Order: sequence, then C-alpha cells, then structure tokens
Amino acid sequence: MKVVDDSIIERLKVAQHSQRDFTAQEIIDRMMLAMCLETARCLEDNIVSSPIEADMGLVLGLGFPTFRGGALRYIDSIGLQKFCELADKYKGLGPLYHPTQNMRAMAAAGKTYYE
Repeated sequence: MKVVDDSIIERLKVAQHSQRDFTAQEIIDRMMLAMCLETARCLEDNIVSSPIEADMGLVLGLGFPTFRGGALRYIDSIGLQKFCELADKYKGLGPLYHPTQNMRAMAAAGKTYYE
C-alpha cells in the first residue's frame, strides 16, 4: 500500500527553486528521452554491440514494454528527426537530453537503428 509522507515535501523545498505541474505527456517525454538517449550512447560506446542487444536488455532486464520493442525501436517508430527535435525542447535540462552527433547525422540521412 502506498502512503504519502508529507515530510518529504518539506525536505524537497530546500532544493526546489520553483514548483509547477507537469502534463502526463511531459513526464513520458522526459523519461523516454533520457532512457532512449542513454541507450543510444551505450550502442555508440560499444557497451552493447547491436540495437537488438540493447533493446532486449531493456525488455528482459528492465521490463520495458514489449509492444514498444525497446528504446531504439521506439526511436525508430517516431523517427530520429522527430526524436531529436523533441529532445531539443528539453536541452536546457542538461547534457542528458542532448542527442549525440551520430544521432543527428543518422536523422539527417534518414537512417534508422533497424535498417
């Protein structure tokens, strides 16, 4: 059973500069962007050797939704160009939200992870 601990709110106020509500889509975008970008970095840094290896790790290891196919398959489903544009909306949040140069080059060339 989940229980709200109101004392946490007071503790967070020390680090919180301002407060605002987020839409469900903003929350999804911010979480998916971070995961997808980190997965792409793992592929580029040869931590995983293929898109399928990265995506299977997410599906089987993290419980990423099977119907989405993994982070890289998710990027392909919306298109790399659109994904980079979405990430650019959040670039002010820091490097975690910056697409890699390779991603931008792939987007410009119309490439996908699963060619």
